[in-house]
Amino acid sequence: MENIKRITKSGGNTVICPCTEGYLGDGIPNVVEGQHISYGTDCNNRIGFLEEMRWACFTQQIHLVQKQASG
Repeated sequence: MENIKRITKSGGNTVICPCTEGYLGDGIPNVVEGQHISYGTDCNNRIGFLEEMRWACFTQQIHLVQKQASG
């Protein structure tokens, strides 16, 4: 998480591929407030930018609800 904060603070950009992360079981990408994010499609069976965005929103909602539920 410290590296992500450093990249964000320096104005850098982070690329995430939510569908690929899900298929590989790598988990939900860490995203910090103010972070510049680009979405990648990373050679899935279906390359769909909007699907990547949908998965990103879905996984972040799950992540936030779990954090709120656990206190």
